[in-house]
Amino acid sequence: MAKFSLRHQLLAWFIGAVTVPLVLAAILGSALFADRLERTRTLDVANTLTSIAHSMSENVGELRRIAFTPYLFGQLQDALVYMNRGYIEAAPPGLATSVAMAQRAYSSTLIKLMHTATQTIAEVDFYPAARTDGTVYKVLRDRPGLRTETDLGYRETDWYQAAAAQDNGVALVIDNAAGEPSLVWVAMIRDLDRHQALGVLRIDASARGIETPMTQMVVPDGDQLVLRGPDGLAIRSVPARSGTALPGQPLAKAPIAGTEWGLTYFADRAKQLTTTAGVVAVALAIAMAAAALAYVIYRRESRAVTAGTAAVVSTLEKMRAGDLSARADLEREDWLGAISESVGHLGTELSQQIDQNYKAVIARQNAEYRALQAQISPHFLHNAFNDFVAMNRLGDSERLEKSILRLSRMLRYSCTTSDWATVAQEAEFAEQYLFLRESELAGRLTYQVKVDPAVADVSMPRLIVQPLVENALVHGLADDATISVQVAAHLDNETGQTVIEVVDDGLGFEPKAQTEPITEAAGFATMNIRERLRILSPRASLEIISQPGEGTRCTIKIPLEAT
Repeated sequence: MAKFSLRHQLLAWFIGAVTVPLVLAAILGSALFADRLERTRTLDVANTLTSIAHSMSENVGELRRIAFTPYLFGQLQDALVYMNRGYIEAAPPGLATSVAMAQRAYSSTLIKLMHTATQTIAEVDFYPAARTDGTVYKVLRDRPGLRTETDLGYRETDWYQAAAAQDNGVALVIDNAAGEPSLVWVAMIRDLDRHQALGVLRIDASARGIETPMTQMVVPDGDQLVLRGPDGLAIRSVPARSGTALPGQPLAKAPIAGTEWGLTYFADRAKQLTTTAGVVAVALAIAMAAAALAYVIYRRESRAVTAGTAAVVSTLEKMRAGDLSARADLEREDWLGAISESVGHLGTELSQQIDQNYKAVIARQNAEYRALQAQISPHFLHNAFNDFVAMNRLGDSERLEKSILRLSRMLRYSCTTSDWATVAQEAEFAEQYLFLRESELAGRLTYQVKVDPAVADVSMPRLIVQPLVENALVHGLADDATISVQVAAHLDNETGQTVIEVVDDGLGFEPKAQTEPITEAAGFATMNIRERLRILSPRASLEIISQPGEGTRCTIKIPLEAT
């Protein structure tokens, strides 16, 4: 009974922890996804409309600039005055030359403007305000000069009345009267000196200049892109549709600067709701299928997983107690079998790693011990004491006292049990050694020790500078020759590393000797130094550069993070 109750309790946990959250997540997630998709689409449509409206505004702006040209050039203004007064056909005495010049300037300027415009402008017409004979003055794109025609009914046209009704005297319309639709900019031109209307300037351009940007937008089936006029009715739409009524609630709008027109994008709301419902339904179906599949897997794997997990836990407990050879030995080819096998490999690798680390620690300790023992050799002490006897016999008590103090400090430093020292302490130890060897070599050795205060207190392994100095004297000093040794420590500002250099001008050696040491003692010293630097930091290093007859340069680099 208890087993039955536990099974149902686990099933309830499964349903509460997996099925219900999965279904809720599917519904909420799909709804949020659909909403986010709609918001993204709205933003994309709004940005596209803004770009299209800007392009259309630029096209309209060209027409506006042409219409404003008479106010910028005096001869063009004079030409319109002459047209309004009828002087083009019959100029008063004394004005014939001025009228002709103004007429030529007017026609040539407008033709240039039409040909330099980015859109196709067919013609520019002027309708005088003071004349009732229907005279119209035209400048055509492809025909030079000024043409005169008669149109008695232009004052009753919509575009003329629109221009006359505007407070600022301008209007923008699309004229479908003559073949291909035209984008028409009409402006009431005024004589600024006399404050009277001269007439209406009409600029006819191809409607493609304002329709083409609309057609370049991809509009899905059911949606509508509409160009709306000042009365709010549709002027043009993509895809094309009959009537001027608008299809419903807009998704995005964008005004066309410099006009009373605007772009409006209408989305098919029913299609959007259908799409959202479809997304939710698909997500819900996937969630239910996933829950059903999870339940099947749960029923099949629960017992086997419980037994296998118990075996793995038991093995880990044995390994924790110290038995690294314990194994679960599950005969499975699934993830639980892989875990069991990995636990077995873990025990083997831990055992090997512990053994390797132990051997490495022992080897390091032995190497450090041998290095410490080799720092002050009996031969060096023998020579030092002989020098002390000679100084005593010569009565050089001051030199003798300094030498004894230096040797005493070296012995005390060598006997220190700490594995660490500062750069300043290592440099001082090397300087004491060089001081004593200088007495022994009787003028054949010169040296200099210099430490940058910026690195004086930097921590480093103890007893690694003096062996390099000793190698310089032992292997770099020829019989009856002289040698100079420089020990310097400074901070490399570019890399942030502490750099310690031991440089001599002695015999040097072939570059291959860096990997094949001249002697076993020299090889052990450099190997010991490199190993201790490697333990300090993987980036710490010892570099040795030498050439026969050119001396040797030993460079120790200690990175900032190692200190």
